Amino acid sequence: GTEEAVRIDWHMHQTYREIWKEYNGDIANFFRTRLPEYTDIEDLVQEVFLALYMKMETGEIIVNVRAWLYKTARN
Repeated sequence: GTEEAVRIDWHMHQTYREIWKEYNGDIANFFRTRLPEYTDIEDLVQEVFLALYMKMETGEIIVNVRAWLYKTARN
């Protein structure tokens, strides 16, 4: 019921936060290396993590989160 949906949403949010903490700096460094003249690196990082959040909302499993983040950043 509703309680289960809230629990799933909370779990997804916690998982997202853990992924953000672990990888946001790496993704920012990836962009800084590839785009040294670009000044809005944080905007690019946010776009990658927004895509992750949207993917997580679908319930689809991401087997290798790190690889998925870098693939998304490259595109």
